[in-house]
Amino acid sequence: MLAALARSSTNLWLITFIVSVALVLAGGWGIRRHARAREASRERSRADESGVRRQPGLRHHAGMLVLLGGVVGLALAKSHSTLTITAVVGAVVLAVIGLLAERSRATELITHLAAGIAAGAAAVAGARLGPTGVEPLDIALTVLFVFAVTETFNGFAGSEGLVAGLGAALAASVFALAAFGHQNGLATVALGFTSACLGFLAYNLPPASLFVGRGARLALGYALAVLTLALHSVPGALRGFVVPLILASVVLLDVVAVALHRLRRRQRLWDHRSDHLVDRLVARGWSFGGSLAFLILAQLAVGVVALFAGRGLLNVGAAVGLTIVVLLVVGIPTWRARLEPDPARGLSIWIKVAVALVVVGMAVAVVPVGLAARDAHDSMIDGRDAATRGVDAARDGDTVAARNAFQEAAAKFEQASTELDGPLVSGGEAVPFVASNVRAARTLAETGIELARAGETITTAVRPEALKVVDGRLPVEEVRALIPQLDESAAALTRALTRIDEIRRDPYLAGPVRDAIDGVYDQLAKTQRDATRAAAAARLAPAIFGADGPRRYLLVVQNNAEARATGGLMGSYGVITADDGKLQFDEILRTGAWKAAVQGQPDRSYDAPEDYRHRYGQFLPAVNPQNINMTPDFPTAAGVFMSLTERAGVGPVDGVLAVDPEGLAALLELTGPVTVPGWPEEITSENVVDVTLRDAYAAFADTPERADFLGDVADVAIDAATSGSLGKPADIARVLGKAATEGHLVFAFDRPEEQALVERLGIAGQLTPVRSDALAVTTSNITANKTDFYLQRDLDYQVELRPDDMLDSARARAELTVALDNGAPASGLPNYVIGPATDKFVAGEHKALLSIYSPLDLGETTLDDQHIATSPGTELGRNVITNVVDIPSETTKTIHTDLAGTVPLHDGWYSLQVRHQPTVNEDHLRVSIAVPAGWHIDKAPGMEQPDARRATAKMTLTRDTTFRVHLVADPSTWDLWQRLRAGR
Repeated sequence: MLAALARSSTNLWLITFIVSVALVLAGGWGIRRHARAREASRERSRADESGVRRQPGLRHHAGMLVLLGGVVGLALAKSHSTLTITAVVGAVVLAVIGLLAERSRATELITHLAAGIAAGAAAVAGARLGPTGVEPLDIALTVLFVFAVTETFNGFAGSEGLVAGLGAALAASVFALAAFGHQNGLATVALGFTSACLGFLAYNLPPASLFVGRGARLALGYALAVLTLALHSVPGALRGFVVPLILASVVLLDVVAVALHRLRRRQRLWDHRSDHLVDRLVARGWSFGGSLAFLILAQLAVGVVALFAGRGLLNVGAAVGLTIVVLLVVGIPTWRARLEPDPARGLSIWIKVAVALVVVGMAVAVVPVGLAARDAHDSMIDGRDAATRGVDAARDGDTVAARNAFQEAAAKFEQASTELDGPLVSGGEAVPFVASNVRAARTLAETGIELARAGETITTAVRPEALKVVDGRLPVEEVRALIPQLDESAAALTRALTRIDEIRRDPYLAGPVRDAIDGVYDQLAKTQRDATRAAAAARLAPAIFGADGPRRYLLVVQNNAEARATGGLMGSYGVITADDGKLQFDEILRTGAWKAAVQGQPDRSYDAPEDYRHRYGQFLPAVNPQNINMTPDFPTAAGVFMSLTERAGVGPVDGVLAVDPEGLAALLELTGPVTVPGWPEEITSENVVDVTLRDAYAAFADTPERADFLGDVADVAIDAATSGSLGKPADIARVLGKAATEGHLVFAFDRPEEQALVERLGIAGQLTPVRSDALAVTTSNITANKTDFYLQRDLDYQVELRPDDMLDSARARAELTVALDNGAPASGLPNYVIGPATDKFVAGEHKALLSIYSPLDLGETTLDDQHIATSPGTELGRNVITNVVDIPSETTKTIHTDLAGTVPLHDGWYSLQVRHQPTVNEDHLRVSIAVPAGWHIDKAPGMEQPDARRATAKMTLTRDTTFRVHLVADPSTWDLWQRLRAGR
């Protein structure tokens, strides 16, 4: 039954509270009853008269009951951190030691040693007060903090209600911070201590019938100190250091007051005396009950300040200011309390000298850091500029200039490193907060040296002349020789990125240092991705090019004038063979040859996912290859192609390459113009699209067998590429890489590791998994004409997001408008271009099979404001609706669809992936992302923001594009409770 109730955190905490309070109340009642019975049945022990030390009775050890709260919380918590376990286990151990120490004459020494060892154990377990930027100092401050809080609670001997009252208030503050911070295990344990302390107050408030005792004081102080350090505040400079101090500030004020009082009177710090805050208030004439309530209220007040600071609703400066006000309210009435008749003698000279030496030492350590930082900054700027020149030169294929630039960069970074490694600068590593900036600057210099040397190594190893693709042969030996250098460069960049990422998380970096590190990180992240991909490509390229045995690839020539979802209809095909780096190309065949080979065969099976079969099986892809790529996911289409090649007479293949006229234009940019038999002028990268998709149809109107001139051009262009020189590798990568990322050259491989590579490179044409929101609009021509040459698509996607309170997800309501403008004429062009192919159509008419893909639920769809029926379905994890849109010549049709659903957010970020279909005329896209009142968009990279609640973008869509916006709540209108939960 308890397990069922505890499924939610709220129920679990309620159970923890009830069980802890009940156990403490029941245990206290039993102890008090037992103690009264014993006291009534026997006389005072004669041991006092004989001089033997009298042991405290059972009443004085009853405070051990508060440990039940921690144990119950630990038992019921669904998860446990190391520090939570350390807090409870350490408290139990200290309680036992404190209990046993009562029987020894060295009680104080034993308890001090135990508290010190326990504080050290907390530091070993990972507790930290800080960071300050100096690890030894962080550890020392942690040990001191835990020891001070533990010993202060231990020093509250004889103050009825003080330990349990302050403990309940502090534990409640820890619970609130942990609960709002989603540290549910820590919150459960803290609530256990809170409820146990509250239950014990029933017996411990003046006049007390049960007392806390030494063991319980040690245990409670230690547990609360460790739990305080286990809290996770929202990120921010000094927040992790300040919040624990604010939480424990009333206790620490007591520490400071007692320490100053005793040091000024040359008294030992560790003796038990009546000089705590409560004693000072009583000495000023306050009642004990009033003093107790005053201190508990002060603890609750700083707990609220810590809660708001720790959850990011209050900046550190304001939180410190409010805490100081509370401490002044507490400290002023206690400062003038006269506890002893003799005046203070003042601090000893040794203490004053020590403090002065620390202050002077820190000043002396900081000055050289500032001087060295100025010179090192100039050197690193010069090094960065040289490294940038090196990267640009390497991308252009100028390895000599790149090598010289990297050498210069290495020298500049070494100069900066030398300036920062000086013995005087090293002193800055001992100064809190300054140390972070010293280490960051050194890391930047060391990283610059490593990367510059890696760049020099790779540019020295590269021989551009030897890497040229000549006569269709990739020099696989040269590529393989580069693999170690490429791997090392990628590894060096990965190491550098990791190091920079570590230091950029430091909350104490100065503004200029942080800006420099963020800039370096962004540049490194892009370069590291490129280097990792280059290294992976180098490892796989030899095998892809047949170095480990011949490979055969199906070449599919796509005609965008008759659209399909991956680009265009397969008008021609051929086979490319790779053997020992050499590419050989067979003749181009028309699609009719494929159809003739497969249509007479009884076997019409093919490899494809079930959603493909369900959506496209009606178009008979097994016998109609021109319909295979009606899916927008090219890897799926390639799988179907590969499963059919043997039946089509092609034989087995290892992959599929698809190219369209824009892809041929990229190839011709490398090969230069080509001459195609039967065409009066040279085909160039500038005219190939118009010639193949428009001019050739008019020229061959009377010879329809030549109408698919695109295949002839592809034949000649690929032959030129495999029999001549394509130039420098950098030029090949630039030209073909652009065409590939825009979907005009698409690759698919049968081997998983090679397919994974092209997907990482973004040249696989796959429908990528949805991260937040996504949109894909595809059209396939079902009119059997070439009017896609004249079709213009305009997409308008408007979405409003209603985030949930935790910014984990948002309710999205969207409207998609697709305008299809058919500019094809109704006459004047051959039937092959404008139709009609059959008597079902008219000339110039364009019928599009329109599909809309989204993770959202697709609602009502209208065509020119009239409701139309759609065919809903799913494909590759997305919802999809499909309908046929008939667009007469020189007419525009407008389709409108409503969408709704829930999309995930990632740290408040919403992303919209818009899929690009390679078409003759690129899509015009408009995107609008809006949020309702109470929210605003604070970041929208690359988008315009007409106002704080909306971000827009207008562009020509040439490749898959992702839009991102970051959502935040308006502080003036968002519920405070939810802001605490979200940490904003």
